[in-house]
Amino acid sequence: IKKTFSIEKAEQENFAVVAETKPYEKNGTFTLFTTGGGGDGAVLYRVPENNGVLIVNGGKATIIGAGTVTVTATKAESDNYKAATATGKITIKKAPAPAITYPTAAGSITYGQKLSDCALTGGSTEYGTFAWKDASTVPAVGDTTSYAVVFTASEETKKNYETIINTT
Repeated sequence: IKKTFSIEKAEQENFAVVAETKPYEKNGTFTLFTTGGGGDGAVLYRVPENNGVLIVNGGKATIIGAGTVTVTATKAESDNYKAATATGKITIKKAPAPAITYPTAAGSITYGQKLSDCALTGGSTEYGTFAWKDASTVPAVGDTTSYAVVFTASEETKKNYETIINTT
């Protein structure tokens, strides 16, 4: 007597995305990993569009901001195993506050002009903007007073770095 039967593909057991916590590094890259599963099917990684944290291309992730994002990995079916999907959280933590270099006055002003008439040049403008603290002050001739400059962090800096304490 002959009996005919079919053998089904097996489930991929314990397939999981490896959760990671990384420090913010603008445009930094790292490799995504999975564990478990069976067979030799290729793994495809995806993240939600416009998530503000990562861009994924193949198995490489590029950091675009601090935060947490869910990564979905799908391992293709193989000769003996069905396709499998898993999700995992990747957290990009804020980087330490950057050291801020303050700008200098770009020249001099004439008696009667306000501090705001003297431009500021240089400084860590990649992290925010600078302005005279008391921009309407009119210094006296021969005044050697040091006038305060205020730093205002950009929204990108606030999102991706710890709070900058010294802002004047």
